[in-house]
Amino acid sequence: MVSVKAVAIGGTVTAVVVIIVVVVPSVLLTGQKEDFRETFMRKCLEFPEEKQICENKWAAFKQAYIGKDKCSIIEENYDKLFAETPFKHPCSKTMFWSKTYELVHKYTEKTECLFTLEDTLLGYVLNGLSWCGEPGSNETLTDKCEDCRPNPVNSFWQVASRKFALHACEGASVMLDGERTEPYDSNRLSNGPFCFCC
Repeated sequence: MVSVKAVAIGGTVTAVVVIIVVVVPSVLLTGQKEDFRETFMRKCLEFPEEKQICENKWAAFKQAYIGKDKCSIIEENYDKLFAETPFKHPCSKTMFWSKTYELVHKYTEKTECLFTLEDTLLGYVLNGLSWCGEPGSNETLTDKCEDCRPNPVNSFWQVASRKFALHACEGASVMLDGERTEPYDSNRLSNGPFCFCC
């Protein structure tokens, strides 16, 4: 004879097992990913930077695009962010590049004597990311953010490239692929000579 207590315990264990079996696969299937703010903060802390500084950078960054039409975000939207985030690397150690992404970053990582835009705080944090907002929303969106011009991503990298170039002094370095017939993207230079580092 089975006691009421055993049935109750058995029922609870069965219910817990069923919930675990159902919940775990559903979480895996939804492909939950880190939200944009979490990614921003994680990369900022990895840089490494202090948590309060990362929080301040996030606040200045998001004001550039949150709640705004993605097709209206211009370079000036990022003025506050760049005013609060000056480049800290030695100006004579600036490294520009074009069409050599993997090689230049392996080189700067190995030598630790030159700095690309992606070796700076904002460049590191936002490298490879896409972001935008929309009117009436406090959310950061990450899909279809670059399907118009201007847009938050393009405007950010334009101003970042220009300010990075303006930070350079004395002798700056550049890495190009000499085997290419066009070793740099001449269309990038149509916005001025400051957009060479992409």
